[in-house]
Amino acid sequence: PDRPAVAHSIALLDERRPAALALSAAGVRAREADRPTGWQGDDFIVAYTPQLRIIAIGQGEELTATAQLAHAFGAETLVFSPYERDVRALNARGIAADILAFRTARPELRSDPWTAFVFLFHDRDWEEALIPWALDLPKFYIGALGSKHSHAARQAMLKTAGVPSDHLQSLRSPVGL
Repeated sequence: PDRPAVAHSIALLDERRPAALALSAAGVRAREADRPTGWQGDDFIVAYTPQLRIIAIGQGEELTATAQLAHAFGAETLVFSPYERDVRALNARGIAADILAFRTARPELRSDPWTAFVFLFHDRDWEEALIPWALDLPKFYIGALGSKHSHAARQAMLKTAGVPSDHLQSLRSPVGL
């Protein structure tokens, strides 16, 4: 294989950008990741996407269980909680977790089209500031814990807070294990 082509693809993935390699009788070369994996003429294109990233924000057993499951699955897992015990427990298991100091604290992170946000709070006060923030970030999925009744109340709260209806449609609920 062409080492520079492979290195270039790895560098793109490290930057959380898609990459592709073209495999042919002439060798391996880097190319734009503009098509899915498959044949294109005499080249077999292998497309790569960045690793799944799951950002779990919440508290308690649902948060820690979801984070452990995501981590075991192999997803890049970032966790934020107002509870020090959750953060300590997850960090002890090798899962990146940090404290949310107050309800309107927005975690410093990057998101992209390969990022999922999962909110696991029982207290919607934390969601009022954090969900609108996440709705404005790049992602492929956003969901929140709770029953259908809780979700209806959450949607009403967010609408009252000025979140546009089209943004609210992308928020999935109920979620959970």
